[in-house]
Amino acid sequence: MMDILLVAILLIILIAAETFTNALEHLGTRLHISEGVTGSLLAAVGTLLCPKVWSPLLCGLRRHRAR
Repeated sequence: MMDILLVAILLIILIAAETFTNALEHLGTRLHISEGVTGSLLAAVGTLLCPKVWSPLLCGLRRHRAR
């Protein structure tokens, strides 16, 4: 059972990474910027901001519910 769960989680991570990469490529195309800028700047900012934005928000919601 754990083997199936591990394979399923790995497939979900793979699909999410592929989707994220494709979305960045399309965004770079729409903004008329090069692939180098898209890969180095947008991907770095996108992966950096996600945990830094969501972690405080989720902690704040958790504290709000606890009161």
